[in-house]
Amino acid sequence: MSFDFKKSVKKGAKITPKKIRSKYRLRLMNRLAESQETVSELAKSVGLRMPHASAEIKRMRDEKLVSSDLEIGSRGAKIRLTEEGIKVLQMDEWYKAEEALPISKDNDKICVLYREGTDILFAFLQQPEEMLILVPDRLPDSKGNEGVSWNWAKLNHSDLRWFDLNEKTISMEEPEILDPQNIESYGDNNQIIGIARGKLIQGENVVSISTGEWFGQPDFRSNSLLPENIYHRGLWSLGTCHQLSPIIKPKDAIVAIMDDNLYKSMLLRIAKKNALLIGDLRGVSSVESVYPLDVLDYWIEIAHPRISNQEKRKRLVALKEKISTKKRIKTSDSTWRKFRKDWNDVIFDKEAFSKEMETRGLGKNAVESIVQWSVSLDNNLQLVVDLTEKISSETMLKLSFCDKLRLLIMKENDIFFKNFDMLKVDKKRSLPWLEFVTKRGEILPLKLIEDGYKESPLGENVNKNINPWNLLGLKIESDFVSEEFEEEYLSVIMSSISQYPLGDESWANQMEARYPLAAWIASPDNGRWPRWQRLRERIDPEWLALLNLDFLPIEKLVEISDEAPDSVLNMFSDKLKIKLREDSDIFLRTRPIMESRKASRGVSWIAAQFLSNAPWLSENTYLDMLEWSIDAWLRNPPKKSLDAIKGVYWLFTKENNNLIEIDELMYKIKNKNKKLDDMNEVKIWSNMLDMVLDNKKLDGDEIRMIVEKMPSDWWAVESQNILLRGIRSEDGFKWIL
Repeated sequence: MSFDFKKSVKKGAKITPKKIRSKYRLRLMNRLAESQETVSELAKSVGLRMPHASAEIKRMRDEKLVSSDLEIGSRGAKIRLTEEGIKVLQMDEWYKAEEALPISKDNDKICVLYREGTDILFAFLQQPEEMLILVPDRLPDSKGNEGVSWNWAKLNHSDLRWFDLNEKTISMEEPEILDPQNIESYGDNNQIIGIARGKLIQGENVVSISTGEWFGQPDFRSNSLLPENIYHRGLWSLGTCHQLSPIIKPKDAIVAIMDDNLYKSMLLRIAKKNALLIGDLRGVSSVESVYPLDVLDYWIEIAHPRISNQEKRKRLVALKEKISTKKRIKTSDSTWRKFRKDWNDVIFDKEAFSKEMETRGLGKNAVESIVQWSVSLDNNLQLVVDLTEKISSETMLKLSFCDKLRLLIMKENDIFFKNFDMLKVDKKRSLPWLEFVTKRGEILPLKLIEDGYKESPLGENVNKNINPWNLLGLKIESDFVSEEFEEEYLSVIMSSISQYPLGDESWANQMEARYPLAAWIASPDNGRWPRWQRLRERIDPEWLALLNLDFLPIEKLVEISDEAPDSVLNMFSDKLKIKLREDSDIFLRTRPIMESRKASRGVSWIAAQFLSNAPWLSENTYLDMLEWSIDAWLRNPPKKSLDAIKGVYWLFTKENNNLIEIDELMYKIKNKNKKLDDMNEVKIWSNMLDMVLDNKKLDGDEIRMIVEKMPSDWWAVESQNILLRGIRSEDGFKWIL
C-alpha cells in the first residue's frame, strides 16, 4: 500500500473575486451550470429573444467560456460550460460572498448572497442536512415568525464550495462547528463560509429578503410542497422531501425509471406492504414463489396468437390438468415446449398464490401474462410491478389505466406513462435519496423511508447470569458481566441448557412470560428472531450471540446490529463474510435505506462489512460503496476496521492507477472522524499516517498499537526510529526490547 502524500495539494488555490456584470450572461451561465441546453432552450429559460441569446452565447464562445457538442452553427447543438466558464462563475460567487459579512455566530443560520428571478445563491456555516431550504419573504423579527411567509428553494448541488473570506482561498474542509456555550466562539476567527446555488421552487412567490441577511429555519411544519389530497393521503409511505414537510403517501401510481438492482430492491421493499409484488425480488424475498394456475389463461393467448379460440381452450385444459394432477396427460408438443421455455419449473396452485412473484428466470410471455392477470384481479391488493421484460403496448395501456397500480419500475419511460409522477436516480446524492418529478414538472429531492426501521439503538445493557459464549464453547473477549439469579430461575435456565440442546418451541413458549432467558436459550433456530422481537427489552443483547443468521430475515440485520455488542458483531462479521461471498445479492437486501450522515452504530457496522468484502461483491455496487458506505462507516467505525480500510483502498485502486490521487483520498478519509477510542483501528491507522507522513511524534502506547494492529509493511519506513527510541529507553518504549 502506498502512502506518499507529500506531493498532494492539501490547500485550495487562491481565487480573484470578479463580478459578472451582464445580468443575462449570469442567467445563461447559471442555466448551463445545471445542465447542457440548446440555444433555443436557453433563450426561453432566461427570457431572451433568440437573436440576443445567440449573440451572447457567441461572445461567450469567443471568450472560451462555453463550447458545444456539435460544430458551430449546427441545429440542435448542446451548449455547455468549459472549465474557464466554471472558473468565471465561481469568481462571481466569491465576489458576492462578501455580502455574508458580518458572519453569524449561529451555525444553523443561512444567508442569501444573491437573488435574480428564481436563481438564488446561499451561504452556509455548516453542511446542510437537506437539499430543500425554507426562505422567508422578510427577516423574522425578535418577536417570532408571525406574519412571515416561507418559500421553498432547492439547492442545485449537495456539496458546498467552502471559501475563506480572509485568505480569499478555496478551503478543502468545512469549518469547525462553533460551541455557543464557549466564549472563544465569539471571536473573529471563523471567516469560512460554504456557498451553493439554488432555485426557488414556487417561482411565482415574492421573496423580498435583503441580501446579506442571516436567517434560521423555522421549527414548525411549513406549507406543503405538494397538494395534500393527492400526495399525502395514500395507503403507503414513499418518503419525504424535507423534515418539515409531511411524508409523501401517494394516492396515484408512481413510475420509477431505473435499472440498478440496488435502487429497485429498496423501492420494492418500501412499496410491498399490503400489495402484490411482481418483478426481480432478489433484494426482497428468498422464498420460492407460487403462481396462480389461472395465469395460464392469459399466457395461452400470448403464446398462441394465431390458433382458433376453440383450439386454445382445448390446449389450455390439457395443460392445466397436466400441471395440477401430475398425470401423463397428452398435450400439444408446441404448447408444452413454449410452456417449459417460459415457465421452467415454477410451482402453480389452483387456489393460493404468493403475494411476491419472482420474474427472474421467466420468459417474456410469462411475465406479460402475470401482469395481465394481476390487472384483471378482483381484490383490494394494490399492484407493484418491476418490469424485467419489455411487454406489448396493449398490456402497457391496460397497466396505465389500472387504478390498483401503486408503483411501476421500468428501464425507460413509456409513452403511456408520460403524465405520471416519476422517480429517477439522483445523480447528486446516493441512496436513500432519489429525484421525484411531479406531473407538473417540479423536480424535488426525495428521501426513501422504510416503515418499521429503528434508527436509534437500544438503551443500556441489562446484565444476565449465564454466559452465552460458554454455551457456544467459544473464548471471546467481552465486557459481559453476569448477575445472580434466584435459585428457581437458575434451575429453569439449567434445564433449558441440559434438556433442550436443539430447542423446543412449545416449552420455550410456556417459559417466556416468567423466565425469558430460559425461553431464549431453549428456542430452536427458526423461532429465535420472532422471540427476540418480544424479549429484546428483557434480556441482554449479548445473548444475540445465539441468533443464527441463517434464520434471520437478512433485511433485519441492520436492526439487530444496532443492538448487538461488539463481541457479537465480531462473530456476525465472520458469518456475514461467508454469506456475502456466496451470494452478492445479500448486499441488496441488507443495504440500509438511510442517509450516510445519519448512520447509527449498526449501520456503520453494516457499511464496514460491505467495504471489507468489496472484491467479492457485484461491480454495480462499487459506486454506492464509494459514495455511501465509506461515509456511513466513518460515522461510527467499529473497533475492528482494518479489513474495511483495505477494502476502501481496493475500491480506490480498482479504476484509478494514480497513486498520488489515491493517497489523497485515503488522507481525507483519515481526517473524517477524529473523536475515536484509542483502541479503534481507524484511530490507530490515522496515528500511523500522522507518524509516517507528517513526522508526528507519538507516545509509546500509540506506537505499540500501530506495531500490534497494523501490517508491518505499512509502518516499516519508521521501524528504525521506533527501535532507536526503544534502545534509548524512552518512557513507554520498554516493550520493544
